[in-house]
Amino acid sequence: MTQANPTDYREAFAARSGGLAAARAQGLEAFEASGFPTRALEAWRYTNPAPITQVGWKLSDDAPAALPDRFVENLPDLGGSRAVFLNGEFHEAASRIATSGPVGFSALGASDPASVPRYGALAESKQKGFTAFNTALSTDGAAIHIRAGDDPAEPVHIVFATTERENHTATFPRVWIHAESQARGQVLIDHLSLGGRATQKRFTCSVAEIFVGEGASLDVTVVQREDDATFHVAHHAAELERDSRLRFQTLALGGAIVRNDLETLLSAPGAECELDGLFLGRGDQRVDNHTLVDHATPRCESRERYKGIVADAARGVFRGRVLVRPDAQHTNATQHNSNLILTAGAEIDTKPQLEIYADDVSCSHGSSIGKLDEEALFFLRARGLAPDFARRLLMSGFANEITQTIRHEGLRAWLDGVVAERLDALMGGDEAP
Repeated sequence: MTQANPTDYREAFAARSGGLAAARAQGLEAFEASGFPTRALEAWRYTNPAPITQVGWKLSDDAPAALPDRFVENLPDLGGSRAVFLNGEFHEAASRIATSGPVGFSALGASDPASVPRYGALAESKQKGFTAFNTALSTDGAAIHIRAGDDPAEPVHIVFATTERENHTATFPRVWIHAESQARGQVLIDHLSLGGRATQKRFTCSVAEIFVGEGASLDVTVVQREDDATFHVAHHAAELERDSRLRFQTLALGGAIVRNDLETLLSAPGAECELDGLFLGRGDQRVDNHTLVDHATPRCESRERYKGIVADAARGVFRGRVLVRPDAQHTNATQHNSNLILTAGAEIDTKPQLEIYADDVSCSHGSSIGKLDEEALFFLRARGLAPDFARRLLMSGFANEITQTIRHEGLRAWLDGVVAERLDALMGGDEAP
């Protein structure tokens, strides 16, 4: 098979309706100019995108599918608004949207461009084929506006669910979040697959843009828990204004090939971000995390911690870049990536980077790759724990350092359960030598 031609999607673009037509047209132009990425690009040297780009994807624009029985009951009840998108389209019946309070929600497909200012400005489409692909073909998504006022007690839960279709199907989730000056808020973005074991490939091409206003504080958690027949490529872009704070967690727990790009711009003094990630891989999964923290102004802080656990023939990638620009004096930045390899055939590639052009800064980075601590295993087994239980306990402690950063108790407890299920699936391989 050869790489799909961007012009093949021109007819699909013309047939799709939805708001934000000008941005979509610009996305199509950028997509046709850049095309899909190839492994020749430095950003894709560790993960070959060809299994994604060689498929002629069918767009999910036919009649809405029925939700499986008990679907809503199986979602976590976090108490706040919940917006459900099924195969890329807003599903009002399964959603629960608060009509008052500090958080406003609208479906992007029905949004006036004036209500989503700077749409497409952060997630730049030029030279980024998958982002342009989403911008051109996304017709719906979530617009979240967090107004200044009381801190919402419960997170906004955005669900993007896909069902299996007869042909290889692509969906294009899109999220736009604006936290006003002095606002407080929490958002959960949840990607999942529905149905039994899939026989057809699926592709989730996702983009999120996050604007954090002056003095605002925002928590965003992204959970990717799709099945092994799903390819998932996501671009998350955030901009932080003066004295604002962003806490961002990414949990990559499923999928055949998963690529997460996270770009954070600290655009004014006093901005602070905390980026945490957890990725699990088994079988022949590929999980690729790329981050960029751009310290563009003085007196900003960033803390970054990513953890990976891989087994079987899975491969994990972490490539993190911290950029400190010449005017960004008094920057404080830390970055660390630690990884566990459970079996001999698994692999991790890690490349933390500091690019510093200022001289009055405090920056550090590091990475580690290893297997479970033999002394810790011996300690637990000497106290009567079975070998598998001891290994499982150490894996849980390693992973839970990421989930414990989530401040909402109900969300944290639910994610601990989801991670526990995925860790159980990693326990079947042979132990690494």
